[in-house]
Formats: sequence, structure tokens, C-alpha cells
Amino acid sequence: MMRLEIQAADGNWRLANVFIDEGSDSTLMRSAFATSLKIKGTSQILEIDGAGGVVNRHRSRRVQFQLRTESGEIVTLEGSTMKIVASPTPITDWNQMKNKWPHLRDLPTGEVGGKVDILIGTDHTHLLAVKETREGKDYERIASRTRLGWIIRGVTTKHTTVTAVRVCTISCRIPLDGLTVQMRRFCDTEAFGTEFQTGCLSPEDNRALAIMKKKTQKLDIGYEVLIIWKEEEPNLINNRQLAENRLKSLLKRFERNSKFEEDYRRAMQKTFDHGYASRPLDPASAKYFLTHHGVYKGPNLRFVFDTAAPFRGKSLNDAIVSGPALQPALATVLSRFRQDEIAWASDIEAMFSRFRLNAEDANYFCFLWREKETHEPVVCRMDRLPFGASCSPFVAIHTVRQIVRDAGVEERIITATRDQMYVDDYLGSAPSVPATLSEALVVKTALANVDLNLQRWISNSREFMLGISTDIPEDQPATHPLIGGVDERCSA
Repeated sequence: MMRLEIQAADGNWRLANVFIDEGSDSTLMRSAFATSLKIKGTSQILEIDGAGGVVNRHRSRRVQFQLRTESGEIVTLEGSTMKIVASPTPITDWNQMKNKWPHLRDLPTGEVGGKVDILIGTDHTHLLAVKETREGKDYERIASRTRLGWIIRGVTTKHTTVTAVRVCTISCRIPLDGLTVQMRRFCDTEAFGTEFQTGCLSPEDNRALAIMKKKTQKLDIGYEVLIIWKEEEPNLINNRQLAENRLKSLLKRFERNSKFEEDYRRAMQKTFDHGYASRPLDPASAKYFLTHHGVYKGPNLRFVFDTAAPFRGKSLNDAIVSGPALQPALATVLSRFRQDEIAWASDIEAMFSRFRLNAEDANYFCFLWREKETHEPVVCRMDRLPFGASCSPFVAIHTVRQIVRDAGVEERIITATRDQMYVDDYLGSAPSVPATLSEALVVKTALANVDLNLQRWISNSREFMLGISTDIPEDQPATHPLIGGVDERCSA
């Protein structure tokens, strides 16, 4: 604990109890203290992973403030507010107590302790780096000189039994500004980033379209795409430290839940086996790291990248242009699906992962992983368009449409693809089986030629299913979930 001066919004300086906690990956400020200083910030929700894997969520604000070190240097810090950042510490008068230990007697110290106003974590390691150390005999207090000043460490009372532990990992920050808008968009669509928009395109959206038209490349197998960065981006601080902390939390969860570990490692290995991720030859080429966690979808687990996790106040998605929403309104797609007598539906298997990511951009989509038989994490890299990047839906939809155009198909097929594909779902209907097959087979072939597989076909016509694939299972549901009648399904 230290007592340092913090600058209020009116320019005056106030003393604060500052707790140095290398067990926390984030800096926190007591909400009431921030209010008293009239320091304001952006609203957010913190997801905090504490001791024992307990996760709590708190309303918070992201604030920036200035601190005066013991040497008089003024430094700027960023942190998040919380009602209570740490338990109060005992009042300790180091002016008297330091005299017990010769190696501490000449240090500039004072009285510390009480209610913790600010907790400084490892997101400000440059301020916590030890420049000088004073050590005595075994079990005696030690002192470390940092940019903030001298910090004395050690238990101040004898016969202390440890009955509480503290670990603080800020694993997610969700901005609350515009939350109403985001909620409405979520309710209108299946997932974030796939909402339908109308009206004129912004200059940023026009720039995104121009980049896609110019730089999307057809390869011998598949297509290479790129990330749509904002102007002057990517300008990101390497966040390996954050990735290491999150990986440690994940490995601790593995120790508590062997089934979760088994499922997670199986999902990760599948990603490598399919060529979606790799281990770069030069680990130093990694410029930014994605944190990841596991999510169960039914009995299956898939690991998810957190591209919105901020580091030093900025996340990967903050540097990316989402691009315009290209897909048609879902209600329009469903209306066309129900319009004619013969209907069908299919979806593109692992659509995002079928697009190869530009190698330079891939260096910003690295992650850490540790194999079961090893002790050190290794640098890995996503080589395909990642799910979670805010531009991924736009990039994927635009590329699918370009694939169909590049295939040289009739204009009616290009129009059908634009109007009847909702992200990775392909739905349509026609008056007759020949009419359905004349469209669906062309689209299926055009996509298959560039490593995109339309799968899980379903229709109310067995004749259509025999025309699209000979692999039709015997046990079929009696009715189609949307249009009624006898339906047929097949996997490819």
C-alpha cells in the first residue's frame, strides 16, 4: 500500500490509498472516490474472474486519471471503477516499524493503510518494474523501488494464518453506450454483425467495399480475404501479457474440470487438423493476441475468440471497420422461401473458416496454446477468417457474391444468390423441380469449385433431393418445419 496524490477534475490533488496488486491484470478505482474527484468515463460492464473460478459482473466506468509519484513525476493511468476494489488493509506506521530492520531504516516512508481507493494491476507493469531492492534476513520485510516509489512488502503481524486469497482477472469489458441499439440489432438478427441496413452508405462503408473489390484474390484453392482496418490502423499494442493471463485462468479451469479440458483440446485439435490455424515459423511475427474461451453448443464445445477484449483501453475490433450489412432482410428471405410450391434450404459448412486470411493480417490474429505434454505456451495463428472479428460477416458475404460472379453464371443466379442467401443460409423456392435444380445445382457447383460446401439440404420434394444428392437418409421427419408437407433431408 502507498499514499500518492491523484488529480481531480478541477485540477486539485488529493491523497489516495494506492494498493499494488500483481495478482490483478487490471487497474481499478473505487467508484465513490472517482465520484468525489468528479472523474467521468465510459459506461461498461466488467466480467471479473476471481479466486476459485468465480465470475462476477459489475457496472463500471472506464476512466483515465493522473497520479503523482513519490519523486514528483506525473503519470497517466487508465482503469475501471468498482464499488469495492479490495478489502481495507491494516493501518501501518512504517516510520516506526521500519526501525526493526536495519536495511529499511533510511527509506522515506509514512503511515499507510485503510480503505483502498486505487488498485494498480499488471496492466501498468512499466510503473511496477523493480529498479532497486532492499533485502534482510529470511522472513524479514523487503522493499522495492519502482517508478511509483518505495514499496515495502511482507506480513506485518506474527502468527498470521492465511484464510483468504485474491485473484482478479478482468476478462471482459462491455461498453454500455448504445446498448439499446445493440440489443435491438441483436433481436432483429441471428448474431451481431449481420443486421440488415438500408439507406445511403457512409464513406467508411464505401471504402470497405472498394478494398474488398480490389484486394480479394482467387487462389488455386479457395479465396484469400483481408481484414478491413480503419484508417491509420492497425495501431495496436502487443497484448501477449493479457493472453498469458487468460490462458493461465483457462488451464486452472482444466485442472478443476477434466471433461471440459478434454472437449476443449479436441475442439482445438480439430482447428489445427482442418488447417484453420497453425504455428508460425517465427513466433516473433505475432503482433496481437486473441484470448479464447469455450462455449458448449449442445453436447459439443467450440472455443471462441474474444476480439472485443480491450488492452490498454483498446480492443482488436476497435481498429476494424464492420462494413455495410449486405444480406437482405430476414423477413424477405423467408417470404421468398414460402412463395412457390417447391422449397429448399441449405447452409455453407464452416463458411468463415473456408476463406484464407491474408498473411499480414493473420499476424494480428494470434493466440497462445499449451499442449498437454508441454509446460510452456506456444504461439499459434488463425489462418482463416475468424468468427468474432466485426468485419467477418461483411467480408464473407461479399466474397460469396464475388465467387458466384466470377463463376460466370447467368444474371438470374447472381440475383438469386444475393436475394436468397442470409449470411451462410441458402433458402429458395420455385414452381417446379426443374426450376429449382436449374438454380440450386449451379450455386452448389460454383461454391464447391472454391472449397465451399453447401450441406444439410432439406426440401419438401424427394425428386429435388435426388437431383441435388443421392445421399438421402431413410428416417425423415414427416413435415417441413416452415412450409409443411413431406420433406427430405441430406447431408451434402
